[in-house]
Amino acid sequence: MAYSYVSAVVRATRQTVQWQAVDLSLVPLNTILRDYYQVAIELSNPIDPSNSYLTTALLQQVAPMVIPSPTLTAWLTSLGNQALPTTTQAPLVTTTPVQYADAWQAGFVANLTDIDAAPGAPLTASALDDLLLTKAGLDMMSMSNYLLTTVNGYLHLSGGSLNGLYVIDGGKTGRIANDNHVGIMDFLSVGKVQQIPITPAMLYKPTTQWAYAQAVWIDVGVSMTNKIALLSIGGYLHVLDNTYLKTGDQTLKVLFNRIAFPERIYQSMHALDLSSLPLDRGPSGATSQQFTVASLYSDAVIAAYLTLSQSFVILVDVTDFYTLTHQLEASSIPGRYFGSAALRYPLIGPMGRLYDYRLSVEEDTYVYGCDSMQWDHYLFQSMDWLNYTSIGPNRQGARPWSNGKGYLLEFGTYT
Repeated sequence: MAYSYVSAVVRATRQTVQWQAVDLSLVPLNTILRDYYQVAIELSNPIDPSNSYLTTALLQQVAPMVIPSPTLTAWLTSLGNQALPTTTQAPLVTTTPVQYADAWQAGFVANLTDIDAAPGAPLTASALDDLLLTKAGLDMMSMSNYLLTTVNGYLHLSGGSLNGLYVIDGGKTGRIANDNHVGIMDFLSVGKVQQIPITPAMLYKPTTQWAYAQAVWIDVGVSMTNKIALLSIGGYLHVLDNTYLKTGDQTLKVLFNRIAFPERIYQSMHALDLSSLPLDRGPSGATSQQFTVASLYSDAVIAAYLTLSQSFVILVDVTDFYTLTHQLEASSIPGRYFGSAALRYPLIGPMGRLYDYRLSVEEDTYVYGCDSMQWDHYLFQSMDWLNYTSIGPNRQGARPWSNGKGYLLEFGTYT
């Protein structure tokens, strides 16, 4: 076969969006696999007139695990007529990101409903726990395979029907928060999206002595081959970050000790129904927001949190993904953030919360209007609170809060 090196393009990290041309001919194989997140090495051979490519995944299969590691050219020469598992597919380089839109601004209509009730059935206000999204001329049954929904800044499970797109517990969130922001994330140019609710039976740990406060394993129940897994944990979006990793074809590991759990509880309790969490308030009373640390990080509370309707696995039907952040400029007026371009990506603020926004233009500035991003400075954060009996939402007297900074999270695939 006698392969010859032609050229190579690389991405150093997942955050390196653009492919770059690099000469890898004299680079050791272990260095290539260590230093680059993704490579596409173009090869030629005298038998096949069309060039082929050796990708990172393919190179990992065949690269010899020896010390010292041979250079790429030396290794290709040593193969002689041995065939390699190459591909004729050139690397895709055009980015196609997920797009965000305010549902009202995009022409959607949201009505309170109960997903279990028949259309038109008389319902009391307290039973209207869900939302039904519709848009004239849009087949919501088909589009549901490409949409994620947020309500007041928190992801919610959604599913398509002939009636429209049902958003589970979206009405309840609106009622608790006394607000009606609804956002849409559009994956149409990226790939199909599958939402998998997390049930108690899906959660497990390696031994009975293990604590969920360290890590939780999720048996997704379906193959994740050729799919990218994202997570919604309590309505907070996690896109290939350091809070979770794939440990098997059907298994994810959530590193719960990397999540600012108390802060998220206090941030979201004014919008989400967290009554299913068996939090121990101690002698302070049932309505208190003072929680014992032992109960907060107990298996029971963490399992309940991971099985909220706002906690679910998101499988995207693509094999490659990238992420990129775009910092916005905060103004002196709460709820107004500035950008230099009309970027319609999900907006992330303090503690990783999503913010539903409306984009407008003022002269040469793009304005992202949303809820004020308040970063609370809790008193327990200045203490060794993990060794305390309980903590509460009391804030520091000298500086109870500060203006948070927001950024747009660009993520998607290549075409």
